[in-house]
Parts: sequence; C-alpha cells; structure tokens
Amino acid sequence: MLLGLVAPRSDAPALPDAPPPSPPTPAEIELHWEAPAECPSAQSIEARYRSMLTAPPAGEGLMRVDASVTATAAGYSLALTTEYYGRVERRVLDASRCDELGEATAIVIAVSLEPAAPVGPSVPAGRGVPNEPGVPSEPGVPTGPGVPSEPGVPAGPGVPNEPGVPSGPGVPSGPGVPAGTGVPSEPGMPSEPSDAVDGLEIVSPSGPAPMAEPAPRQDRTPRPRARPRAAIRVATGLERGVVPRLTTNQELSLGLHWPRVRLELTGRFVGPRRMQGPAEASARILLGAVGLHGCARPRPGPVELPVCVGFEGGVMRADSRGLDPADRIFGPWGGPSVSAGIAHHWSRMGLWASGMLVGRVWGTRTLLGDEAAFEPAPVSLRASAGIEVLFGAGQP
Repeated sequence: MLLGLVAPRSDAPALPDAPPPSPPTPAEIELHWEAPAECPSAQSIEARYRSMLTAPPAGEGLMRVDASVTATAAGYSLALTTEYYGRVERRVLDASRCDELGEATAIVIAVSLEPAAPVGPSVPAGRGVPNEPGVPSEPGVPTGPGVPSEPGVPAGPGVPNEPGVPSGPGVPSGPGVPAGTGVPSEPGMPSEPSDAVDGLEIVSPSGPAPMAEPAPRQDRTPRPRARPRAAIRVATGLERGVVPRLTTNQELSLGLHWPRVRLELTGRFVGPRRMQGPAEASARILLGAVGLHGCARPRPGPVELPVCVGFEGGVMRADSRGLDPADRIFGPWGGPSVSAGIAHHWSRMGLWASGMLVGRVWGTRTLLGDEAAFEPAPVSLRASAGIEVLFGAGQP
C-alpha cells in the first residue's frame, strides 16, 4: 500500500440510474384534426409535414396525434396530444392565426418522424402543459419521440442532453469532470474515497475506480393499440342481376374503423321489379339481405381507397299477379362479394362511393304456372354512393 498526505475527504456524488431507452421514431402517423372551417384541413397538414421530410420515415409503429383547435378572444388555441409506445404527451399552443397552429402541428409531426428534418419556423410558444409529472414543456419547443431538447435545456430527470454526460441533481459538470463518471478530478481530490487515519488516507495504487456497470436495457413498451371508431353509412344506388332488369339498391351499414382495416355489417334492400309471364300473369320480385364485409385501407386518412371482401345472404320474395289464386313465395339467396371504393371525410362527416360484384352461390327461381319466369344472374353488379357519419374524436 502507498501512504500519502491528501486533503480531507469529501463525499463523492453517487451515479444516477441509467435513463430508460427512448422509443424509436414512428413509421406512421394517425392524425385526428378538429378545427373551425377557416383553419387548415387535415389533408393540408399531412401534405405540409410530408414536404418537410427529406426521406420516407424509417421508424416503426404508429403515433396517434390528436389536435383540437378552438377560437379564443386573442385568436386560436390548439390542444395537441401525441401517443406513441404508451407515452402520452400534451401541449397547448396559442396563436393569433389558425394557420400558424396548423404549421406548428406539421412541425411537431415532421420532427417526430425525422428528428433532423428541416422544419423551418419554430413552434409557437405553449402554455407549459406538463408532458410528465414534474417535467414541464419548454415554451416554443416541441417534444415527443425523436424531438431533441434545445441546447442547455435538459430533456428531463435522468435524461442526458449530450451522449456520455449525465445530467440531473447531484451530478457535477464542467471542466475537470470525466464524462459519464460523475467523480471530480480537481487537483488534490481523491479518485476514490477511503478511510482516513490521523489526517492520512490510504489510497489504492491500482488506478482510478472502475466505472459503474450500465443498467440493463429495458424492454420496450408494447406498441399502443389503436382504438376503433364507429361509423354509420346510408347509401343508395343501382343493382343489376338479382331481380329482373335494372333496379334501385338501398343500404344501411354499421362499421368499426381501425387505421388499416374496416369491419362492416350491412343491411340491403333491392327494389322490386316485375317479370312478365304468359298471358296476363306476372311476378313482382324483390330482395332483402344482410352482409358482413372486411375492408383493407391502403391509404388511411381523410381520403381513402377501401378494398372489401365479404359474404351476403338474404331472402327473395315473389308476389304473383294475374293468377287465380294469387300466390307469394319466399326463397334464399346468397354469395360472396368483392368491392372497391373511395371515401372522403371532413371531421365527422364523409362521402362514400363504391362498386361491387356479388356471386350467386344459391338463389330462388320464380315460376309462373309451369313456366320458369326468372332466375337470379350468376353475378350481379352494384354501384352505390352515400353519406357516412363517424363517432369519436378527430379524423379516421
């Protein structure tokens, strides 16, 4: 052992716990935007933040962004909430013009997707809504996955501003402090505290104390599950094949919408058409059916192009005319369906249009006397358009 005269011992600060790993940047954005009519639309904000990106997003998972703008006496106020990998952050921004809040929303999203994106103007100052208990948001500084802190502003307790330099209470910084050790290296100070004996301290000659072992990497938080939105759609159109000649088609659909999938239960009424038989005999034929459809949404957002497959089944009814006695028959009808459409939404309302092919697996043949009067076509064609009402906050 080596004896040496050193200064009185001082307690060295303890190393802070290693910060938990930050979630990766998202690969997709689910934007829910509600604002007065004079404000930018959700699709214009989407186009704006995409124009700020220098490359397609290379992250993973979906980040949900809820943005609600209200008019105030001083202008407009934006309540912005982001949710990603179970972490929820909220901020409130005020501006005299609504387009400034639209630009701020686009900047927050762009920086979340690409931290180094050239976003241009800064985000308007917020009102200090805390993102986490005890950690207030810096006014005018966006936060969220992939959003860097301003120079000199700590990202939060235990989160370093620069790689290898810990920050937080009790951790020294400045000249003479080795990065990541938290142990001062001023001349005359010991590398490691030890027991003192009559003004002398025993110092180990083996060199500086080893660095603390890093904390084990924590498992990532499971990806947040998107909540489905309910929808009701009323539509009308034309149908050819199930009943004689071209006829009308009315439908009522109840649906659940996820970011990439729709699930719909549809009730359908195909209007009656008359089939002429021998002499004065005729039959009036109609159809009532129910269908279950699953739809892929390749392009989720205000404008989408759903592609659906499903199955429909129902009952055909035929009422005879000119026969004595008159007769009424019921019979089954059903088969698989495939459709493609386009939908455009504004806040809670939207327009829908689609074309559909339905194959007949079973059907009912209508007879007048001993002669066949009508049999449904093997494939029927439909075209419909209508209005869709969405329930829940924001855009689909």
